[in-house]
Amino acid sequence: MAEARSWYASAAYQEILRLRTDHVDGDVVLVEGVGPGYDPRERAAKLRQEGAPARTSTFPVSRE
Repeated sequence: MAEARSWYASAAYQEILRLRTDHVDGDVVLVEGVGPGYDPRERAAKLRQEGAPARTSTFPVSRE
């Protein structure tokens, strides 16, 4: 999770973030502590099927 947050907060990613958020419709799901058999595609499909609300915001860099 720390690596994901570090990557997200990096200057390089922040520089191109608008390219993704303005032009790509998609979901990012970060799950801490999943096992080796976890399939993120399966989980995302289930969330979509259940009608999980769409989010337009990004995850927080820190939880302080």
